Amino acid sequence: MEPLSPLPPHLGPSLGPSPVVPPLTLAPLSRPPSSGPPSQPSRPPLSPPAGYVRSVHACPAAYPRMYEGTFSRESYPFSPIPEDESKKARAARIEKDKITCAESARAAAKNEGSGWKTNHGDGLWLSVERWKRENPVEGGATLVMLHANGMLKEDYHPLLVSLFASSPNAQFGNRAPLPGGVAVVNDVFLLEDTLHGASVDLNAGKLPSLHSWGDLARDLQNFLRYCMPGLDENPGWALEWKERAPRKVFAVGHSFGGNASVQAAAASPELFEGLFLIEPMTNPTGANNSPARHYFIQGLTLKRRDTWPSVEAAQANRSNPMFSKFPDATFGLWLSHGLVPTRTGEVTLATPPWCEAVVFSDCHSPQRGWDLLPTLKMPVGFVTAEDASWIGGAEIAAEITSRPPRARNERTRAGHVAVQEDPVGVGEALGRYLATIRAGVWDATGSRL
Repeated sequence: MEPLSPLPPHLGPSLGPSPVVPPLTLAPLSRPPSSGPPSQPSRPPLSPPAGYVRSVHACPAAYPRMYEGTFSRESYPFSPIPEDESKKARAARIEKDKITCAESARAAAKNEGSGWKTNHGDGLWLSVERWKRENPVEGGATLVMLHANGMLKEDYHPLLVSLFASSPNAQFGNRAPLPGGVAVVNDVFLLEDTLHGASVDLNAGKLPSLHSWGDLARDLQNFLRYCMPGLDENPGWALEWKERAPRKVFAVGHSFGGNASVQAAAASPELFEGLFLIEPMTNPTGANNSPARHYFIQGLTLKRRDTWPSVEAAQANRSNPMFSKFPDATFGLWLSHGLVPTRTGEVTLATPPWCEAVVFSDCHSPQRGWDLLPTLKMPVGFVTAEDASWIGGAEIAAEITSRPPRARNERTRAGHVAVQEDPVGVGEALGRYLATIRAGVWDATGSRL
């Protein structure tokens, strides 16, 4: 998709007060328990582009956590689900459960952060995928990518294929000439949140019914400081937690992952060369970020179908309004990695709807992301949707993309799930972003699109 004109700078008074919620200081990271990870979950193999080697790892998550739990993919932490439940009874139960989900998070938020002092049980794990360049280049970039809520780390594959095939001829955010070539990428790491995808398998029996986006930010910090292997390392399944000399990275974050990237970069700017944020949920309270909105989204999530007789039967979802906008490569990844077999021979969602609803229940992090944007001193590139309603509307989106002092933006005709809907366009935008920084012209002025 051809990019639209970028959003104009926001020059007037702020549209969202700051702060509205108390700031959250991310807790220090401690060494996690020494027990090794579970075995690698079964997933079909995937091939990286030519010149890269793919590997999959278990990474110790940040420790301690704000919240602990005892749940698994097959669990349901809210009302009991009867075996024979009528449509009317199911609708009533979900209406009750969405309120329970949201209100339990609001109650927990009154003592937010206390869990970091008291929750010292078993450590959690992140599923991490790596694409390592076979012949690293001096000065090549390292990317660390965080997905949106309800999505998969593997969803970045088509975008990365587009990135590696791109040949930027203009700067990111304007049509000014680009004095330089393609930015080389040496290393890519795809991190999967603890309540998503293969990480759900790794954390079976330990999943919480509450989630803090601050913990995903700490997972990113923890990975960069203690777990990210160097270019000369080829680790096995389990990544070792140890003191490391961190190298600066570009964080690529989509939606919920964009918010966590902002929180981590604001707390540890020395770890980041730049941020590339795709429709980040960094909107202020009241701008599509309210209790009513949270209830609505959690209700939609909890009533989503999650089981099919087979992968072939699940292919009927191709006509679903959301999936119909996905290119074949993205939809194929949902079939191959977004579905996992059950004990009864059916297939179910790799990320249970209840886990997605729990992530949505964090009521303070969008506002905190908004509060922190002006503190970011590194280059911040934004990609926003033509319909910016998910992040608060066009005026809020324009201010979001203006709040960091060194920000540029582009827009896509895709919707909020732009990574899935427009992987080619967003991948090319990431190529322009990296090339503009590497050419040393990020802070130069130029004509706008």
